[in-house]
Formats: sequence, structure tokens, C-alpha cells
Amino acid sequence: MLQQKHAIIELKRKIKMWKLPKESNFPKGTTFIIKEWDVPLIYIPQQGYFNWYGGKATPYDDKWLKIDNNVNADSFEEWLNVLKNSIKVRNKRE
Repeated sequence: MLQQKHAIIELKRKIKMWKLPKESNFPKGTTFIIKEWDVPLIYIPQQGYFNWYGGKATPYDDKWLKIDNNVNADSFEEWLNVLKNSIKVRNKRE
């Protein structure tokens, strides 16, 4: 858990939260995942999973991932579009 907090702090340092992230902001080996068609997740080796729904990275417990509820994004751009939509939805709710 402490390692995940450090990873979030590092990502926030690299990415100003008012800007969308770039693929280069993430460590090599990061996997971009889409859960249930609308939740942008990432997996960073040796650091774990993070939920980016609404544009804020939070640690994510992978016990919620099932064989049929997530896919690796075909591209960073596909994942980024899911992230953009999640930000729109979150902003409408607030």
C-alpha cells in the first residue's frame, strides 16, 4: 500500500491534474486496462493497479477484476478516451 501511495505521488508530480496524461508520463511496462467499458485502470509492474476514473489515480484492488469484466486497451488513445468520458461523467455528478 505504501508503494502504491508513492507511485501516485510520483505520477501526480509528472502529470498536472488539470491536463490529460500522456503515455510518456507512465513508467515503461504500464498496462492500460478498461474495466466494464467505462473504467480506466492501469497496472504498473511491482506497484499494482490504479483506477483513473474521473481523472484521479487511486489504488485499485485487483480482486475485483474477473476474466469477463476487463480488457487490455488496444492503444493508449483508446484508454485515454475512456478516461475523458469518465471525467465528463464525474463532473456532471458534482
